[in-house]
Amino acid sequence: MAYKQKVAVIGCGPAGLCMLKHLMRSNGDHVQSSEYFEAIGFEQQKRIGGTWVYDENIGSEEEGRPWQSSMYKNLRTNLSKHVMSFRNFPYPDNAPSFLHHSEVLAYLEDFANHFGLHQYIKFQTQVTLVEPCLAKSFLPSPVKWKVTYKRCQESAEMELCHFSVPYYPSFIGEEKFQGTILHSHDYRSPEQFSGKIIVCIGAKSSGIDIGIELCSVAKKVFLSHRGHPLTSELPKNMIQKPEIQEFISNYVVFENGDTEHVDAVVLCTGYKFNFPFLHDKCNVKTLHNRVTPLYKHLVHADFHNFFFLGLCTQVAPFPMLDMQAAFCKAVLQGQVSLPSAGEMIRDANEDFEERLKSGMAKHHAHMMGLRQWEYNDELADMCNVPRLPVQIMNTYKYVEQKRKMYPMTYKYMSVSYEAQ
Repeated sequence: MAYKQKVAVIGCGPAGLCMLKHLMRSNGDHVQSSEYFEAIGFEQQKRIGGTWVYDENIGSEEEGRPWQSSMYKNLRTNLSKHVMSFRNFPYPDNAPSFLHHSEVLAYLEDFANHFGLHQYIKFQTQVTLVEPCLAKSFLPSPVKWKVTYKRCQESAEMELCHFSVPYYPSFIGEEKFQGTILHSHDYRSPEQFSGKIIVCIGAKSSGIDIGIELCSVAKKVFLSHRGHPLTSELPKNMIQKPEIQEFISNYVVFENGDTEHVDAVVLCTGYKFNFPFLHDKCNVKTLHNRVTPLYKHLVHADFHNFFFLGLCTQVAPFPMLDMQAAFCKAVLQGQVSLPSAGEMIRDANEDFEERLKSGMAKHHAHMMGLRQWEYNDELADMCNVPRLPVQIMNTYKYVEQKRKMYPMTYKYMSVSYEAQ
């Protein structure tokens, strides 16, 4: 019997489940164990789903209880179901175009059950350390890896990882502010803000969605952001403002000099990459939220059997994860010839410099947007798998356009897979 590569998959949200599935050999609806891999999934929670597992409770560092979920009670996807599915595994026909978070979780459960993935997962298990077993001369890779883990019975024992660690910008005078400041990670429902005056910071998807929901109960919502004013129709009690300059007692001062009395501030400012279990020998840096040294936002330049799925933002997530997982599997099977470490680092740096020259911020090193389609095609060609259907791109762009034009109503639309 041929030797099987042992592969550790850390985290069993969408990325981990997709990777586990690709590490198996599938023949139609019949799933058999792989001839090449022995895969083990490590999941801190009691169930699969990652950030899609809704938890109405929140915690704090002071309480010593980290919490994983960033879902709020009424969250629905801002992408249609057609770009929220893995290849050849669609949502039910009767599912709405824009899904409640519980429907996405149910989809992931169906995916895991269909491909028999639960048997490969250690639940309530926290990876505490990952380190390469380096010889005196360890390059070129692959190397062996030592993975240390423990059972975690209580949520207080969990570590906050990717998409769970909020990014908190700092403001002058914030320590003296007498109102409430919370991150969208802690936001669950609008009721506690009834009749209040709110500043919602950030005008990306979560900022606009949460801001619109708050408008249904709040007296007034200021949408504070650095970009050009939104031209779409917004709630009558939503007022756009520039960034906050400072806090003064119960007031905020915006960069244009406007001063407003407010009761609470909701930070829709995104998340930081966090890999607390990686040993220094892994040589992973996260300066300005850019993970290095990674080739194609995915493969460690020094260790060719060390992968980071799902770092890219502003993408059609599940189709991209499918492509990344296929690429990783092909690398492990020796079907993709990777460049030298120096060439991979040079490629990553050129990509980063191009982003900076185009006006993107340093912390947008893994933001894709329109770049995602060429990226997906490049991965597909390198690992010799079919490219994503063009309908995915068309549907994504169609919804993006409608989201910009009709932020208050687009989620009530019915979107076809052939959207043009």
